[in-house]
Amino acid sequence: NGPDTFEVAYSGLWVQNEMDTFAFEGFETKEITILVNSGMVAPGSESMVLVQVNSTKSRIAGNEVSDTTTLSFIVTGMITYSEWGSGPVGLNQGETRSFDVAILSLFDSGVPTSRVITEVGGSAETWVSFDDTEEYEGEDTLVVPVGEPDLFSVTVNVPEVTAAGNYLFSLTVTDYNDNSHVSTLWFTVNVIQDFNITVEIISTPPSVNPGYSAEWLLDLTNNGNGIDSITMNSTDAPESWPFTFSDSVVELLSDRNKIVVFTLDIPEGTSSGEYFLSIDTQSLGTSVSVPLNITVSSVHRVSASVTSEIELTGQPGEPVYFQFDVSNIGNTNDTVSVTATGTMMSQATPTDFGWNTKSISISETESNWLKATVPMSNDGPWTAIVTVASEGDPSQISTLQFKLFGVTLPDAGIRDLILTPSDPKPGDNVMARFTITAANAPIESIYYTIYLDGTIIGGDRAYSIEAGGSKLISYSFEATEGSHTFMVRLDVDGELEETDTTNNEIQQSITVEKSGVSNLPIYLAVVAIVLVGGAVLYRYSTRDNRPSVETKMEPVVTESSVTFPLVLNCIQCGSRVRVARPGAFRCPSCKSVAGVNSNGEIGSVKEKSSDKSSEPPERPPSSTERRLRMEEVLSEEPEVPEEPEDKESEASELSASEKLKLFRQEEASRAPEIVEEEPEPEPDPPKKEKKQENVEVHRRAEVSVQPSADSDEDRVSRKTERW
Repeated sequence: NGPDTFEVAYSGLWVQNEMDTFAFEGFETKEITILVNSGMVAPGSESMVLVQVNSTKSRIAGNEVSDTTTLSFIVTGMITYSEWGSGPVGLNQGETRSFDVAILSLFDSGVPTSRVITEVGGSAETWVSFDDTEEYEGEDTLVVPVGEPDLFSVTVNVPEVTAAGNYLFSLTVTDYNDNSHVSTLWFTVNVIQDFNITVEIISTPPSVNPGYSAEWLLDLTNNGNGIDSITMNSTDAPESWPFTFSDSVVELLSDRNKIVVFTLDIPEGTSSGEYFLSIDTQSLGTSVSVPLNITVSSVHRVSASVTSEIELTGQPGEPVYFQFDVSNIGNTNDTVSVTATGTMMSQATPTDFGWNTKSISISETESNWLKATVPMSNDGPWTAIVTVASEGDPSQISTLQFKLFGVTLPDAGIRDLILTPSDPKPGDNVMARFTITAANAPIESIYYTIYLDGTIIGGDRAYSIEAGGSKLISYSFEATEGSHTFMVRLDVDGELEETDTTNNEIQQSITVEKSGVSNLPIYLAVVAIVLVGGAVLYRYSTRDNRPSVETKMEPVVTESSVTFPLVLNCIQCGSRVRVARPGAFRCPSCKSVAGVNSNGEIGSVKEKSSDKSSEPPERPPSSTERRLRMEEVLSEEPEVPEEPEDKESEASELSASEKLKLFRQEEASRAPEIVEEEPEPEPDPPKKEKKQENVEVHRRAEVSVQPSADSDEDRVSRKTERW
């Protein structure tokens, strides 16, 4: 396991006795060449060479380690350096191969050449010969050099019919001058096995019905030059067709045979016709495929199955369809016929089939239907027995039974869609009324869906509509500016079975336009000042000519401390009401009257009569029209409403332009707007006392000069001032 120096000594007759020294590292191996020279000795002479190795370091250590080996040598006059000298050489039947051998003469006759006699022996001696030999004195000879080898060729020829295996042969040369000088070499030839098998069909089966088996007799022969193992299989048999061999693996000697039985099972339902497959035989070195064919006999078979309800209900005179499938479950193409019997065929006329006769391929399915018309007699049910038969084999049939009932279905409809008002303004509540009808039969319930411009905004279910009856439905929604389409649809999800769905929809268009806006604020302000002054002068000039009336002070309109409009709760019923300005307002739900001041405080107020405000004029009236209207109104004797007295002092401080500004706010939202509930139309209230009407008219006279609506710039400016 460490470095060392070895002394290697050689001793023997054919070597020079000497000793060499070699340095070795730990666990190192070296190859050493020794020159051995036997000289001119007779072939077959033997000698040994002794090799001894000593470790010098072990000697120094006092425990010397050494090893020895003996090498044996035999003298020969012939040798080969090819593959033939190292072991068996494989050759096929009929194959020829040549190789070289080195030959010399060890007899010193004083001449440079000598002659040797050649011989071949062994079981394969007839296959082998020396090339280029000379016949000399009845012997095959070669002229060879003395003391120096020369190459000579040898040829091996394996016969065509030779069993596989190992065969031996020998080559011998004898010195012609000294027959004691004989050299012999042995060689092995391995004849490679030739694999050759055949399969012959001895018998084939006739046509076979599905569900039965077919058998073939096969003659298997080994034509090779050695024993063979043969495996039999069928890799291309139709899928799911079982098969067996009497012997799936067969061991055969050369030139032997064996009979093998191949069995194939034909599954039920196999289509008729000719089928092809093959037998695969695999030996150790080759394979053979044998084609087979089998004919499957024709079998006719049909099947029918229902694809719709077997019991249908329809209105008198209505056609109904019973649907079914017809399948060819035989193993051959077939023509199928369809017939029917029963009360349905004789009474529910006219009747018909989708088809009466049709050719159907193997495993193919064709859809069909039986048409019947619900009789008017209402004495059902009516039955029909449908028979499906194979024309290839009339005994193969399949039957179905259907039943028909008569009943009257309803027809839901919708009509009389009315939108009120027909010309709403933005923010108005529009009331939609329409009627759902039921024809032919009563409707237990039906759902209606309401759309505005294609978007669902509502819907509900209507219940218990008698046959020939109807139900009125109301629905309200808030108007928005623009053109809209209001539509109602019945039974969108198809829950109700009815005779006609084309009358389940109604729609109506509606246009919502904004009020006109005046662009003459300066002109109207001047006209307002003149008219207000004239109204006051006329009022006081005629005051003494009228009966004395006890009135309260005129309500004063001032800028509110809170921003209007406000959404308030009614003090009577709690409903939410949108109030556009300070003063009295009416609850649309309970019809009670309440008041709200400029600080947003609410209290009860005695109800006053008022005419329904008319739509604002499209253009500002002239001063003459205003004055005539003033005189007509002031000729009445209104009653002064109860208003807070503290507003009188504030009114005296308002200028005409401030009153005009307040009048714009008041005219822009004349009536209260309902937030949660829609008001119903109110009847004209009875006339109140004249003194109340005079005060109200006087109040109108001060503000009636306001234009019908503000411009967009005025509204933005007013909102900015309030903010």
